[in-house]
Amino acid sequence: MTRHDLFRALRNKNFALACVFGLIALAHGLADYEPGISLRVAHLPPFYINAYDAFI
Repeated sequence: MTRHDLFRALRNKNFALACVFGLIALAHGLADYEPGISLRVAHLPPFYINAYDAFI
């Protein structure tokens, strides 16, 4: 039953779209930690890059 539900979820286009949006959001979040790119956020307050640290 679990295998059936897993296969059904993986074939669903909405699940694939959610995975694509998640990967885009992940790439956007990781881009601030790449060398050279973080210069554009150097003038921002501390912990601005990370949503978790901003919440804390």
